[in-house]
Amino acid sequence: MNKIILSLSLAGVVTVACHAQQNLTMLKYSIGFPMGDLQEDISKTSWRGVEGGYRYFADGNVAIGVDIGFQTFFERKEYDTYTINNASLTGIQYRYSWNTTMTGQVEWVLNEGADFRPFLGVGAGTMYAKRITDFGLYRFTQDPWQFLMKPEIGATYYMSGGTAIIVAAEYNAAFETKDMEGQSFLALTVGLVFGD
Repeated sequence: MNKIILSLSLAGVVTVACHAQQNLTMLKYSIGFPMGDLQEDISKTSWRGVEGGYRYFADGNVAIGVDIGFQTFFERKEYDTYTINNASLTGIQYRYSWNTTMTGQVEWVLNEGADFRPFLGVGAGTMYAKRITDFGLYRFTQDPWQFLMKPEIGATYYMSGGTAIIVAAEYNAAFETKDMEGQSFLALTVGLVFGD
């Protein structure tokens, strides 16, 4: 279901962007590094992430838009005794975390009009964090929506035809809910930007 929602959202972003002026659309591959409570549950780096976005230039240096992303984490925990919901269980665990992020973004772009354009940005929105722990015949699931702040830093390098390569680092800082601690992660992204 998450993949269907993400695909439809990305298609919508691309469709809207194709009919706008002074706009950019982007598609990025993402590598995720778990932080905080997410790192305590799953310590492995995620090589399975994707992000799409749209930017409208309000003036020469300020861009506003939206980002939608998906990052999945996985780790197999060795045979041991684990405490879950005040019960001690012994066995092998398979842990998954599927994180869908949706943010509104504001970016300050340096060197507007040049081929190389560094930028700083900040976003706010939400993250749907689905955590699953498979333990033998048992499955434990948590799936809250969490408030999300996303600062980022990066750069674009423009080639011919309005296409650019983008490289960025973004910190997805999710906030605790009554159901689960904040599921934060650092993402390093690389991708392509298409615009006019």
